[in-house]
Amino acid sequence: MTLTKSPVKSVVDKEYHDSVLERIDSKFDTVISALSNLDILSRPRVEDKYITTAEWMQRCKVSRWKYDVLKKHGLLKGRTIGRRFLIEVGEVDRYFNGELSLPEG
Repeated sequence: MTLTKSPVKSVVDKEYHDSVLERIDSKFDTVISALSNLDILSRPRVEDKYITTAEWMQRCKVSRWKYDVLKKHGLLKGRTIGRRFLIEVGEVDRYFNGELSLPEG
């Protein structure tokens, strides 16, 4: 005994799935229009201006020790949100331009 798909069932399933997708699309459009009315989408996000410590260390290819020394001397620009220290994206360029050098001694 072999099982075959019924052509009627597949048509019904396709119509059902299409109707579900249409409803999802309409709800999504409603949410996007509401967000655009609130002007949330056009505001810059905090994540766009800051990166995490681990991400900064990976981009600059420095160790945790070097990061700790730079932070201790106050050479890194950033801000603390909760327990996380977020570093400005521009600090990567400053590091490679040589502006983040440690003091002698």
